Amino acid sequence: MCPCLIDTASDTMLVFRPRARQGEWIVEIKGQEQLWKRVVQAYRGWVDAGRADIDAYLLEIDALGKQRVILASKDGGHDRTWTLR
Repeated sequence: MCPCLIDTASDTMLVFRPRARQGEWIVEIKGQEQLWKRVVQAYRGWVDAGRADIDAYLLEIDALGKQRVILASKDGGHDRTWTLR
């Protein structure tokens, strides 16, 4: 079984197929290519943020249901914030 990413809003699926060489993948796009561009943009943001560990991210949901992902900086402040839709 290959890992995949499904975006129900755009009816798009990315299928990640491993290649023979360890750590290399072929990405198959089924639907709109914008999903892949968003994945690449998110990856670049992660690299630019110093490849932060998963525990550096916080999910904040306010009383109205607004959701934000916050990347905590090393000094305890907020390095970056993303609002989820």
